[in-house]
Amino acid sequence: MNIQNNLGVENLVNAAVDVLETSKALGTALGDGFQLTDAGALFSVVPRVKNVITNGRAAVSELMDLNATESAEVARLIAARTGNPATGIFSKVNEGLALLARTHQEVVDDIDLFEDWKEYVSGLTA
Repeated sequence: MNIQNNLGVENLVNAAVDVLETSKALGTALGDGFQLTDAGALFSVVPRVKNVITNGRAAVSELMDLNATESAEVARLIAARTGNPATGIFSKVNEGLALLARTHQEVVDDIDLFEDWKEYVSGLTA
């Protein structure tokens, strides 16, 4: 099999696995609502979320560009690495990527808010 894409099949599978594993970690932490104790989990995966966002969009585009044989093989490899069924795996990758993108934006907004509070407080004299 000769899968032609910009990432290469190994990196394509790695990106998809990163999406699934990172979204599962965040989903587990946030699935019962946001608790103060979830902040650590949320901020600890920020670098990985950034990496997923950077590579994830290209990976999803390339996943959708595979022919049927290539697609089945990539799905099999992703499923084998994550323990998920191969059927519907691309949908899960896409859905996880969308949720990670939304979460990343929320974290960026929160960091900006915290910086605004820091600047505000540093300007108070009393």
